[in-house]
Amino acid sequence: MHCKTLSTILWAVLAFLPLALSGNSSAVDFKVLHSFQNGVDGTNPRFGVTLDSAGNLYGTALGGTWYWGGVAFKLTPNPDGTWTENTLTSFDGGLDSWDPYSGLTFDGAGNLYGEEGSGGPLPGGCGFYSSNGCGTVYKLAPNPDGSWTRSFVHTFEGRSDGRAPGHGLILDAAGNFYGTTESDGLCDGARNRENKCGTVFQLTPNPDGSWTHTVIYSFPAKANAFPLGALTLDAAGNLYGTTQWGGGLGTCDGYNCGTVYKLSRNPDGTWNPTILRRFGNGSEGGRPMGGVIFDPAGNLYGTTSTGGNTDKGCDCGTVFKLIPNPDGTWTEKVLHRFATGGLMGSNPVNGLAMDAAGNLYGTTLNGAHGFGAVFKLTTNPDGTWTKSTLHAFSGHGDGGHASWLILDSVGNLYGTAFDGGAGYGVVFEITP
Repeated sequence: MHCKTLSTILWAVLAFLPLALSGNSSAVDFKVLHSFQNGVDGTNPRFGVTLDSAGNLYGTALGGTWYWGGVAFKLTPNPDGTWTENTLTSFDGGLDSWDPYSGLTFDGAGNLYGEEGSGGPLPGGCGFYSSNGCGTVYKLAPNPDGSWTRSFVHTFEGRSDGRAPGHGLILDAAGNFYGTTESDGLCDGARNRENKCGTVFQLTPNPDGSWTHTVIYSFPAKANAFPLGALTLDAAGNLYGTTQWGGGLGTCDGYNCGTVYKLSRNPDGTWNPTILRRFGNGSEGGRPMGGVIFDPAGNLYGTTSTGGNTDKGCDCGTVFKLIPNPDGTWTEKVLHRFATGGLMGSNPVNGLAMDAAGNLYGTTLNGAHGFGAVFKLTTNPDGTWTKSTLHAFSGHGDGGHASWLILDSVGNLYGTAFDGGAGYGVVFEITP
């Protein structure tokens, strides 16, 4: 047998192996929709994808004309079950155009919005950090000929307005966008490399097409810092999110172990911060990095990347639920503590998705093959949860190290994986 033929067979076997081992091969269909080639189509997607009403997928990846430049792409389903990838815009790597770190968000008119973590023209670079920019929010507007026009909504300066956006934007009913920056802000006057304080910001559209940027909260360095993960809105317009550090409890990488926070909107337009949960990296977990989501009853769900089974020597992370109490406090319930070994993996660094039945879906960073997994937590009538592995990545043809998941209207899951495929990551679909 020729070496090339043998290699092809082995590649196919390795791509199938995680699904066969999961014990769910008869019930779960895993499919790679696009394998990035490190060309004009991009490479190594770091964020999840977005769906439109026609079933097309949109996302961002690195690569294109330059690795750190990046692309925004569209995947269109074909009648034969294949998908066609098209590049909507290519970030050329100049100071005003690179590192599209976040995914994409639609407005009501069909425009897409995203964030660059290090783009933006700023003379002298972003403060003391580097010669790079401090990040931007950009807009992609569709044209009648199928092309897209990119424009800047806001360019960050790396001072009180923040630096390094990139965890996704959310849209409220009035057309305002909300997001976070990882660094800078007021920072209790201690603006330096170690104090990753961060901000929560609002972008308000103006009648002339411009946008007004407002910092609605600047995190204090020692109490509640380094916001990660997308924000969540409740019906009253309050915002919820997570910080990787801060909170005053535990020790995680030399900092406290993170929080879940709420920003309450006041009638005069100001916002009040409240910490709903402080993590200590014990059995309750630590370092939440993926944000939180609501169920219809008003409970919050999220993941912690560490803690959980620390008494068993495993800093492996958790899935948690926060239940609101009548007095305004919240009670945490740990739904699952991850452990080393096994196909389900450990250390979830992304948020969760919930289907119409209340089941939860997420991804882990580590797993049986070293490339993480997609897991499901099924809610039971007695209040318990049953865990299962939908797919364990091999890092080969099926990808590896998956990001955020989204669900379509019939319960199919979509996501991206940073590694694997042809070596440059994939977009995948799972039918549970």
